[in-house]
Amino acid sequence: RGKKRSLLGETGGCYLAFAKDRQVRYAASSGGSVTALLLFLLEKRLIDGALVTQMDEENPLKAKVKLAFTPKEIIQAMGSK
Repeated sequence: RGKKRSLLGETGGCYLAFAKDRQVRYAASSGGSVTALLLFLLEKRLIDGALVTQMDEENPLKAKVKLAFTPKEIIQAMGSK
């Protein structure tokens, strides 16, 4: 299969991913694949933490960056920004 040209340029492939955990899949944005991956890496101790973005409680229209060390912190940050 060669590369196809479109209005966006050449593409080498297109892939779909989503979380197997239904709660994560439907509560997170875009199927929760990044949230699920971060939770897996943390559980397997392949990472100590992850930089995530979440909405600022004082200014709900503004996103802020946070270093998450626990599954709870990663889950709190999931969703569209």
